[in-house]
Order: sequence, then C-alpha cells, then structure tokens
Amino acid sequence: LSCPHRTLFRSKIQEIETFYEEKLRMMKPVDYWVKQQDDHATERKTARAHTIWVGLVGIVVVLSSYFVMFGLDFKSGDQWRLLPLGLVAMFFYWPVRLLVRKYLSHLHMEQDAGERIVLTKEFLAMSRCDDNEEGIKFSSEERLLILTSLFRHTQRGIVRVDGSPPNTVDSITPRP
Repeated sequence: LSCPHRTLFRSKIQEIETFYEEKLRMMKPVDYWVKQQDDHATERKTARAHTIWVGLVGIVVVLSSYFVMFGLDFKSGDQWRLLPLGLVAMFFYWPVRLLVRKYLSHLHMEQDAGERIVLTKEFLAMSRCDDNEEGIKFSSEERLLILTSLFRHTQRGIVRVDGSPPNTVDSITPRP
C-alpha cells in the first residue's frame, strides 16, 4: 500500500475503534435504563394488584357494614347511622388513593426509562462522524437536542400533583 492509502486506512481504523469504544461505553446506560424500565413495570403491576385488592376488600367491608347496620330496610330517621359507614369507607379510600398515585408514578417512570433507551440508542446512531447508512449527517444542534433530552431531570417517587379540584380560596384569588 502506498503512503496516502496507508494513512487513510489507519485513520479509518482509528475512527472505527473510537466509534465502537463509544458504543460500548453507551451500552451501559442502555442496560441501566432497561433494568429501570423492568423494575418500574414490576412495581407498577404490584401497585395495580394492591389497589384492586384493597378496593375490593373496602367495597365488601362497607357493604357488609351497611347490611349489618340497616339490614334491608332503611328508615328515614336513621341517617345518623351513615356516619360510621362513611368512616369505614374513608379507611379504605386513603390507601386506595395512595396506591393509585404509586401506580401512576411507576407508570410515568417506566415510560421515561423507555424514552431514555430510545434516546441513548439514537445518540449511538448519531455518534458516527461520517454519514450513516442513509447518507444523513447530523448537526451539532441535533446532537445537543438528544443529549439535553437524555440528561434531563426526572421526578422520582410518588407524584405530588393529584389533580384535585381547587378550593374556594384558590378560585376567588386572582392568579398572575
């Protein structure tokens, strides 16, 4: 081989080695996000099962309490007896509410992990210095967009915003 071909050959080999070192380095985040996605899917399924179980037990307990207290006849003067029934229902409402929030949190984090897997793989595809298979070159702005999306902050834990209706004070006071 002549000297220009040899330097071109060595530069191409160096470029390929650099690309595969970068690919191997980036596969660890892909593995991490795949594990996170699997863990959140498992936790989401567990929270869903617990929500259904606690909800069904609550319905059974409230209905059986109603029939123990009133039987099949409900008299007009017995409205005060609904207060203990409401308290029994509240003991099941709050755990179901928390379990639903836990379910939604894990659903959100599972979807976020899936997005990060796609973004990391996209970054690997874009990390090649020369044209890819389709002949498309990616600009530094496009790479920056992928990296910004990849390294964004994610809220972890139970979602704090529950979408409850606003109270009277919030509806009266003006918002800027």
